Amino acid sequence: MKYTFGKKESQLIKGVAIIAMFFHHFFGFSTWLTADSYFVHTHIGGRFIESDIAAFCKICVAIYAFVSGYALFVQNSNAKNIKSLIKRIFSFLSNYWVIFFVFILFGIIFNEPFPPIDRFLLQCVGVSTATGFNWDYFNAIHPVFAWYVSFYILFLVISPLLAKICRFNFIIDLFLITGVLFGINSLAYTILPDGFSIIKVLITAFATWGHIGMIGFLFAKYSVFDFIHSILTKYLSDIVILILLVFVVGHIYYLWTYEGKIYIYETDNIRMSYFAIYTPAFIYAVTYILNYINCKVINSILICLSKESTNMWFLHGLFFTPNKTIQWIAYLPIHPLFILVWTLFLMYYFSVGIRYVFKLFRSIIQKNMSLTKNIWKK
Repeated sequence: MKYTFGKKESQLIKGVAIIAMFFHHFFGFSTWLTADSYFVHTHIGGRFIESDIAAFCKICVAIYAFVSGYALFVQNSNAKNIKSLIKRIFSFLSNYWVIFFVFILFGIIFNEPFPPIDRFLLQCVGVSTATGFNWDYFNAIHPVFAWYVSFYILFLVISPLLAKICRFNFIIDLFLITGVLFGINSLAYTILPDGFSIIKVLITAFATWGHIGMIGFLFAKYSVFDFIHSILTKYLSDIVILILLVFVVGHIYYLWTYEGKIYIYETDNIRMSYFAIYTPAFIYAVTYILNYINCKVINSILICLSKESTNMWFLHGLFFTPNKTIQWIAYLPIHPLFILVWTLFLMYYFSVGIRYVFKLFRSIIQKNMSLTKNIWKK
């Protein structure tokens, strides 16, 4: 079977990632739920299966980081100058600001608590949401899961430098960027005073997930997926590869969920996640399986979800606002599978609606601007 990790595969795995993210958030944190947010638990061997699956679904973050790095290499290869980079940053931020406005409007309508002005300004570029579960994570209205904003912008900014540094081979480049990234992280905690705690935490978060993103960058640069596939197909039949990859996915799930294989290396300030190993293997396995099955319905659903996945990522934070005003709506179906489908359905069409309104509003502004220019010319 022919295989390449292209646009279609990227969309498929992003569709899988947003499903995993919803499962992770809606069933992985009992402390996030109100008394009205009830769902049926399934017991297997004395364990809650939803909690185990939700814990593994944290891989969604690593998938997004990896795919971001992979896409940045492709985009940098096609980028002509710094203007294209600035345009991408502004385009990404403008979309986030629309989501941010939705949260502010929601907070006004439902009387949710607002953050202090300093935190509010940081949240405008997704900074404070990247600082973990401390200070204002849930006690003020904002896109609570939008840490990806600051992460992605920083990744965009350093991507041209990353392209210049990575010019040897996969192994050398991997050790090089790992050393540089975690070296900067250690240095930041050594030389920066306590007043720079936000910067320190941001650097740690970027080192943890940015490392996986940079691996994605290298996978694209050196066509590692194509190389792996060529080796496997040289010695194994398609069906044997399929069985092997199903086993790989199951084994990754077991190691993460039951063996607790989370960090390769961990100190107070440095966390090198096993997802650096799990994620490329998981992505290859899942996209290969999906291509092998080649079900048009499944592929169409995943691709549709992927196109709205970033907005859905941010928007489902509306169910986890400080007062959790509308959280009960998410858990109306009671059964986890139905809750998952229901929330994906709600957030998908909410995202589509917001995107439509935003495009309509932008077209009106552009028309008015062109009319104003014509008037001035006359």
